[in-house]
Order: sequence, then structure tokens, then C-alpha cells
Amino acid sequence: MKPHKVLATAAALATAALLLAGCSGSPSSTASPSATSLRGQSITYWYSLDDSTDTTMQKLADDFTAKTGIKVNMQLVPLNQFYDKLVTAVSGGQAPDAAEINTPWLGQLIDQKVIAPLNSYVDGWSGKKDIIPSLWSGMEDPTGKTIYAVPQKYLVYYLYYRKDLFQAAGLKPPTTHAQFMADAKALTDASSGQYGFDIRGGANGQDQWLAWLLSGGGKLLNSSGKVVLGSNTAAEEANQDYLTLLKYSPPGAIGDSIAQVEANFEAGHAAMIIHHIGSSKVLSAALGDKLGVVPIPQTDPKNPTYLSSQNMNAILAPSEHKAAAFAWISYLAEKKAQVAYTESVNGALPVDSKVADMAEFKNQFWNVSTESGKHSVSWPSLPGVTQVQTTVWQKQMQAAFLGQQSSRQALQTIGSALTDGN
Repeated sequence: MKPHKVLATAAALATAALLLAGCSGSPSSTASPSATSLRGQSITYWYSLDDSTDTTMQKLADDFTAKTGIKVNMQLVPLNQFYDKLVTAVSGGQAPDAAEINTPWLGQLIDQKVIAPLNSYVDGWSGKKDIIPSLWSGMEDPTGKTIYAVPQKYLVYYLYYRKDLFQAAGLKPPTTHAQFMADAKALTDASSGQYGFDIRGGANGQDQWLAWLLSGGGKLLNSSGKVVLGSNTAAEEANQDYLTLLKYSPPGAIGDSIAQVEANFEAGHAAMIIHHIGSSKVLSAALGDKLGVVPIPQTDPKNPTYLSSQNMNAILAPSEHKAAAFAWISYLAEKKAQVAYTESVNGALPVDSKVADMAEFKNQFWNVSTESGKHSVSWPSLPGVTQVQTTVWQKQMQAAFLGQQSSRQALQTIGSALTDGN
């Protein structure tokens, strides 16, 4: 679920929007699933996998067809080609009926009217009540009024810490921002090559940054869906603390990728890092019982906010089989499919709350993820999110880390890019 750099041109998106504006399957024509006989219909579904040898999704499609009589034509698309191929398919009138999409793409797809609103379907779906409630905000437009996708899997960012380094320093894992800042300083000894935290200032470090910003009470949007990042006092204060953490990070942290962050943590060069359950296997193998995890410390622990990253399923606006497509994507969010996917080599955290509570899956990484997930939000569904994630965030924050601009100036530029996508 790593952010994908969108290479499609604005012209291609505009062409797609014009094409969809005139098609009979426009979003406004969405009908209730109960109004259509679904058996015998055939739909096309696009998805991606980190491990393409995993047959779990095809087995689920076969099970779904056996139960419903709806044929699902599965098309596996490499993640690094997915968005561009989807836009091209829409422009050429060859769009699938449904597709798996990532959080960074949602805002652009909504803005260009490429995907259909799903409120009528979701409201009539019995499985809606089993989805972890906080995940729905990541499926909506910025106003929170329209749902455009159904959750499929998610990750939540939390704090990894070195138990041995904390014990040697006589410290307990922090629960507040103030404690975190104090611990990062106390755990830093440049002469011995030990530092308190690794900021991951390089590629895709924006998720760690936003997780920190949210935990500090920072806001990207106000209640009306307007971007307020550049004028939000809590965000500016949290961002200034993040800039300060460079002093307590290993040399080169300003350009670190996740591989370097994990290596620094394993070697004891960083006592704390922010990531998700995706790092748990490699870090557990390297560190054993020296590895600890806790929720990201909060400015206000009684009202926490954590960052989640989601994969979701959407219905393409031109589809002539929207009800059948919804039957499929809702099936993927229900218990049987969620258990199968969670157990697969491509699994992440389940979106079904009942599956999330199953004892067979629980360990310290699972527990902190699912508990934090109850109070999580995602990147907003704005057209500029992809641009921020791929180019704007790293350029602006590195300039701020180097003292070339202020914290506020960085936030204002990032906020402007969120708004207009430039």
C-alpha cells in the first residue's frame, strides 16, 4: 500500500471526465441493488498484489460466483502501472466495473468523476455495521457526505521502540508529545552513534510526518472540508517539534527511506521509529524481545488521533453492472473474505471488526494496530494528495529541516498543494 507516483497527464484525466459526463452509467444514475436481478451478470475487477503468486483473491472470486451466480473476471495489474492503466482504460471506454484503489488516488478519482458514489448501496448493506467505524472517513469526499469506496484492508502507524535502550536509560515508553521529545533527547549520544529517533525525511516519509502531526492535534481540514494546514496552530507547533527531532536523528536521516530507518533501528542507531505492522516481521526477527511497540504519543492522550493507510474498492462510473459490482466489493469486506485475506501472504489488518477481534491473529503488533485503528483517520480525499505525497512534502520539509524556510512556510505550501494539486 505504498503511495504510487501518478504519471497520468491532466489532459488524460480531463478526457476521462468528459467521457464519463456523457455516459449512461453516470454516478447520478446509481440504483439500489434490490432493483436488479444479479444472477448471470459478469463483472470485471482490477486488483494488485505485492506477491503475485498468491491465489487467495481468485479463490474468493470463485466462491463468490458459486454463491451468487455473478461471474468475476479478475485482472491482476502491477501497482506501479495501476493508476495510469485505469485512467487510460476509462478514457478509452474500457474501464473495469470495479477496482482496488489506494488512499492517495481517491481524491483525484472523485474530482474527475471516474468513480461512482455508493451511499445508496452502503446504506442498504447489512455488513456496514461490522466495518470498523473510523475507516469510513477514508472512503468519503472531503465534506463527509458522499461515500465512494468500501474498505478492504488497512494499516495503522504506531511507535516502535528499543526496550533495551530505554531500560539502559531508565526510561519508559512515552505517552505524550512532551515525553517523546524529552526521551528523544535523553536517548541521543552522538559520540556512541545512538540517537533518539529517525525522522525518515526521504521518500514516502510523509506518512510518518502526518502521523506525528495528527498526534499533536494538527489538522489538515476543518469541519467543512476546507484545508487549514497553513493556518493551524497545533499543526505548526507539532511540525516545529518534528523539525527539532532532526537534532536527535542519525546522520543522513533527512534522506532516509524505510529500509534505512529499519537498519538504523536494528543497529541501535535509533531508539524509536514510526511505522506500521509491515515492519513487524523483519524487526522481530532481528531484535526478538528487545522490540516494543506502543501507540504514537499524543498531545492529548484522552482524545487520540492516529493515521491509517487504506486499500479500498470502488465502482467505476461507466459500469453497467453497478449492483453486481457492489455485491462483489461488499463480499470482500465481509468475514469470510477478510479472514482469508488476513491469513494470506498479502494480508494486512482486517476492516471487519469481528475479524479484528479474533484471538488467532492477536500479538503486540496486531493489538496496538487495531486499538489505534479505532481512533484513526486517513489522508483526505483531495485531488492534491498524490502530488503532496510524491513531490511536494519531501521538497518542502527538507527545506525546513535545513533552515531554508520556516515551519509555517512549509505547511502553507503543502496546504496549497493539497487544495489545488500543484
